Amino acid sequence: MTRKTCNEITELLVDYADEELSSVEANIVQEHVSECKQCRNTLDALRRSIGIANVIWEDGLSEISSFEIPVDRKVKKNSWIKYAAIAASVLIAISSLMMWIPNTQPQAKEAAVAMSEIEQRITDAGNAAQLFASAELLTEYSRCQSIVRKQYNYIIERYPETMSAGYAKLKINILERKM
Repeated sequence: MTRKTCNEITELLVDYADEELSSVEANIVQEHVSECKQCRNTLDALRRSIGIANVIWEDGLSEISSFEIPVDRKVKKNSWIKYAAIAASVLIAISSLMMWIPNTQPQAKEAAVAMSEIEQRITDAGNAAQLFASAELLTEYSRCQSIVRKQYNYIIERYPETMSAGYAKLKINILERKM
């Protein structure tokens, strides 16, 4: 297959993975993917990324702590994941301590609001980190840069207060410099 054909197919892979192509287009993509290892690998990575995103969205962006992202052994683990886990642990510890501190009735309401806000921030940080990790998996495939950029932008828009949004902004700047 020619490079141009692969580029055209790459643009259709997201819709193909989501089963949103017409049967004619789907057959064209299927035929190409069955013959082209590079496009097949890109499709596999894209399906993993979409699978991760679907799990997050289906769970209503909450309680996904038991979900693990499959990562190839050769992919370097980012130290920011450790820091995000430490920050989440600290927030959980602080919120647990808040429950043991004696409060008056008005303060109890404020603590409940603070507790729910902390829980939401932890959930948002976890979801953003998982989406960021899925985007990072796709960076291994040079033809997925537009998909990766869309995921970074989604993280920035949906989770602006998270560390992952900051990392996504940095990654977009790096991508723009490469162009």
